Amino acid sequence: ICTDKTGTLTKNEMTVRYLWLPRQPQTQADPANTELDPDALTKALIEITGAGYDPTNGKVNIPSDSQIAWKAKVLLIGSALCSNARLVHLNAPSRWQEIGDPTEAALLVAAAKAELNLENLQKQYPRLREIPFDSRRLMMTVVLNWQSSELWSSEFPNLAFTKGAPLEVLKHCHLILRDGETQELTHDYWDEVVKANDDLARQGLRVLGLAARRGGQELLNLKAQDLEPDLISLGLV
Repeated sequence: ICTDKTGTLTKNEMTVRYLWLPRQPQTQADPANTELDPDALTKALIEITGAGYDPTNGKVNIPSDSQIAWKAKVLLIGSALCSNARLVHLNAPSRWQEIGDPTEAALLVAAAKAELNLENLQKQYPRLREIPFDSRRLMMTVVLNWQSSELWSSEFPNLAFTKGAPLEVLKHCHLILRDGETQELTHDYWDEVVKANDDLARQGLRVLGLAARRGGQELLNLKAQDLEPDLISLGLV
C-alpha cells in the first residue's frame, strides 16, 4: 500500500508543464524535409519551465510563429481568468503563496510566466457570470466582458471560457481554433485532440481542456446546459 501525506512526501503544488495547440497545416512545412516528426506538423507542444508558484522561476517557451504565439496567449488568458485562485507574495520569508485550488493557482503562474499581468487582465475583462465546477459536468465556465479586447476581437461583446476534463469539454465543442480562425471540428481534428490528451496523460500529467463561446446578453441568461454547448476548442493545458 502506497500512502502520501501532503507536506511529507509532496508539497500540494501543481505546475503547468505544457500547452498543447492545434498547429499550422503541413503546407507551411518543407515537404522535402523527410526528417521532420509528422506529429510536429499537426500540433504545437509548448513547454513551460520552472516549478512551484514563483512566476519569476521559469518561462513559457513560445515559438516565433506569430499564429502559435497568439493562440498560446488566448489559451493562457482564458485559463487564468477561468479560475478563482489567487497568488500572494509574502515578504517574510520572500515566497509566493497560493490561495485556493492548487491547479487553478498553477494556471495563474503559467500566465504570469508569459508576462501577462493578472490584475490588469481581470480589470480589462471583468467577469459577468460564473457557473462553478461540479462533479457531474466536470467543467467550470465564466462569462467575461470582452468588448475591450484586441486579442480576439469579434462583433460579440461577451466571451465565455470553459475549462475542465478534456474529453468532456471536447464533447461540447463543434468548432476549433486553428490557423488563426474558427473551423469546423471534423473527425480528424477531434482525433488529434484526443491523441494529444492521451499522449500527455500517459506521461503522468493531469490535463485540462479549454474552450470558448462568443455571444451577447444571452450568455448571461442561458442555463448551464444551454450555455456550455457549441463551444470552440482552444487547446490543452
